[in-house]
Amino acid sequence: MKEDIFAVNSEAEKHKSAIGKILKDIAVLHDHLQKGWSEESFTQKEFLEDEQELLNTVTALTTEIQQRDEKIGDINSRLQNKLEGLDSLLVQKSKLDDHNKID
Repeated sequence: MKEDIFAVNSEAEKHKSAIGKILKDIAVLHDHLQKGWSEESFTQKEFLEDEQELLNTVTALTTEIQQRDEKIGDINSRLQNKLEGLDSLLVQKSKLDDHNKID
């Protein structure tokens, strides 16, 4: 009977030791998880800031391109008007030249 009690006590000590080791392992894993989570949060924040900066740059570039397109459209319109004016002058001069040849 003493041997059984000794065996049970020995087994209980092994279980207590195993439980202690498991609790320590859980604590270490918890610390690693918290550290990893913190690093991940920091990295995610940096990426978010970089992506926002990139978005702002692309938006500014898009706005600048639209403004240039508008300016180019305005210049094209004015050039078209000038060309039409020159064409009209050439037609009138041609008519005058033809009229002067007839006289």
